[in-house]
Amino acid sequence: MREVTAQAGLTVRVAGTPEKGRQVAVLWGDDVTDTDDLRASIAGATDIELVLIADPADFGEDSADAAAVEGFIRRGGRVMTLEPLPSTVHAFSAGWGVNMEGASLSASIGFAGSARTTPAIRDALETLAQFGAVTAFAVNCSAGSEAGSLGARLLSAMELVYLIAGEPESMSASLAHPREVRTNVGDRLHHLRGTMTANIRFSDARAATLLVSASSEPWHRGMTILGEGGRMRVWDDGFVWTAPDGSVVDEHRLDTRSAVRPAARHIAAAILETLNAPPPRVFMTTILAMAETALLSARTGSPESPDTLLRVAESR
Repeated sequence: MREVTAQAGLTVRVAGTPEKGRQVAVLWGDDVTDTDDLRASIAGATDIELVLIADPADFGEDSADAAAVEGFIRRGGRVMTLEPLPSTVHAFSAGWGVNMEGASLSASIGFAGSARTTPAIRDALETLAQFGAVTAFAVNCSAGSEAGSLGARLLSAMELVYLIAGEPESMSASLAHPREVRTNVGDRLHHLRGTMTANIRFSDARAATLLVSASSEPWHRGMTILGEGGRMRVWDDGFVWTAPDGSVVDEHRLDTRSAVRPAARHIAAAILETLNAPPPRVFMTTILAMAETALLSARTGSPESPDTLLRVAESR
């Protein structure tokens, strides 16, 4: 996180961990206050511009957590997280679904993995309006563990799936865990480690595939989109649209030469976007449900539907 905060030009005032007896503020400097109570720190923050949550642990499960975040945002603060927050659609009944000027509280929180904060991907998604109907596409989101859990990469990928094609009818997913964590898999997205694949089906006969990993450096988000317009390859720093005959229709590439690692560079850019403007008003409830559906499918070994999960959670 030190590389991220330096790249974003942040001055750290408070740092902490929920682990009792462990102090981390000393790692940031003598002027940094230590805390082991995230909720109290957010609720009592008066001169803090941004709360950056690297790992929420159990934060978000209690309605008092949502109330603290709501109060901080209404006071003009910004909240950014590296992980899904809340970590389940069932938490929307615990305050995360409260309306914040036309969007839910959850949608008012910046997510470091959001592609909507990445100019090249944002431009590519806007270009899809001229691309024509999409028939099939593949999404890949990967990074090392310091950039977040597998759940974070999965949420990032599902946001892209939703922005391209909307809510899927069903999906069938599989988890490939590193040997050391195969017997220690939690029931929340931010507990996930390893790699996941998924086949996704839409009601109008479109299809997509997914490959996400939290154990593969460097940071990468990429898509290959097929449709009426030909093929579009999209990644963090550019896109290339080729017509069915192979000719280049549009192309955009950024100069990515930097001494800063890609994960730190993109997370810092997302932080600055969140500080400068409210997070994009996306349908976070549906995207979170899509990520949870993939986890459920990986557990049951059967195709699962986001619609079913949303109905069970009474979010639809």
